[in-house]
Amino acid sequence: MPAPAAILERLRDELAGGRVAALVSVTGWRGSVPRKDHPRALFLADGTQVGTVGGGCVDGAARELALRVLATHERLRHTVELDGEDADAAGLVCGGVLELEAVRFAPGRVDAERVDALLADPALRAPRLTLFGGGHVGLAVASFVDAVGWRVYVHDERPEYADASRFPFAAGRASGPVDAAGAWPVPTAADAVLVATRGHAQDLDAMRWAVRQPAGYLGLLGSARKRAMIVEKLEREGLADANLARRLHCPVGLAIGALSAEEIALATAAELVAFHRGADRNEE
Repeated sequence: MPAPAAILERLRDELAGGRVAALVSVTGWRGSVPRKDHPRALFLADGTQVGTVGGGCVDGAARELALRVLATHERLRHTVELDGEDADAAGLVCGGVLELEAVRFAPGRVDAERVDALLADPALRAPRLTLFGGGHVGLAVASFVDAVGWRVYVHDERPEYADASRFPFAAGRASGPVDAAGAWPVPTAADAVLVATRGHAQDLDAMRWAVRQPAGYLGLLGSARKRAMIVEKLEREGLADANLARRLHCPVGLAIGALSAEEIALATAAELVAFHRGADRNEE
């Protein structure tokens, strides 16, 4: 599923290519609905849909609204009740009400500036993951969070574990010294750093870099024993501040009984989503 910004970027590309499109947004809701993150879906002139506003009859209503907007050039609104016959037939039993708005965009400076204004919304910035370690778990975590709209930056001292063939979706790739990550955007309180390297020495090097960053989430792949060893070393070096215990997730991942590399990655990716959505267990 495309990230919110990716949908708007696709709209910008369509306009630049001389094509019209309709943007359908969920502008409000009451009660229980499929999504409460103000989703958008883009409908191209050829009928292609990019993104979803809730699936089933909700997307069906959005498509009908978009086609009308493309034909009439009007801004249209529509209410979708999720307790009616159409909702029951589609298997949607939420029972709430959604408000949809559809807007037509056409090539030209005015609409291009409207899209740029939408893209400037800070809430649309994708969360970033700075990943140290491109092994099995790291690759799987990166793939999971990329699929839900994160921007991934990956470092591994082994070039073949951080190259474009292994991480084609990464926004940044680096190998060699850990400090190479300094060329990337500084992780903010809305971003995450995950250390999942091939060994203790490499973990420690990456953690020395990571603890200096203002990232809101700091994860270390390993056991409670490894956590204690790393933290003790950082404390001796004067690098462990009072917030490290709150920021550091180790062991990483939600408690789902994960055993395989892929399961551990799934649990870790879920924890990253929880952090992004404000449900971080370290904040409890």
